[in-house]
Amino acid sequence: MKRTWSCWLLVAISVPASGQLPVDTCPPAPLIQSFPFILNAETTVGAVDNYNLASAGTCAGGGTQVPGTGNGPDVVLHFVTAKSCTLSINLFPFAGIDLALYAVTNCAALASTCSRVSDASAAGGGEVLNFTVSPLVDYWVIVDGSSGGSGGYGFNIVENPPGQGCLGIFVDGFERGSTANWSVTVG
Repeated sequence: MKRTWSCWLLVAISVPASGQLPVDTCPPAPLIQSFPFILNAETTVGAVDNYNLASAGTCAGGGTQVPGTGNGPDVVLHFVTAKSCTLSINLFPFAGIDLALYAVTNCAALASTCSRVSDASAAGGGEVLNFTVSPLVDYWVIVDGSSGGSGGYGFNIVENPPGQGCLGIFVDGFERGSTANWSVTVG
């Protein structure tokens, strides 16, 4: 005789937003744990120039790109959303530094998987990406030197408008704060 049990499991894991620093390459960039995500003082100094959007081609998702976009030291952050939503990603370079900002879904194919690029401002000017993300897709946000520049910056990612609840963190295959319906048949 077969018996079927069904149960609901609520996975609720609290993970702090702090301590998620950018790294030099896509893997192993840490998964951003919550929005808004804010970095007040980071740097590209000491990082390697791993990614060069200008050499890869034009960003498929559009935005402002110049010939020197991404030919400087770069750092990477990573996120996955649980649902489609609109994000605003903001970069604030310090002290006259010229940095570029772009988001891709495959670091080995920068131009063709580029969701959006911003390299519109002169040295020290901010860069902004506003775009809609797809659920369950890895996004790699690259802060990159423009025309070889490197230096300090502030950075944030916010839901735009706030309160969309788009960020889901997947821990051992389960989204934080979601419910999972399990059915088990024995027999």
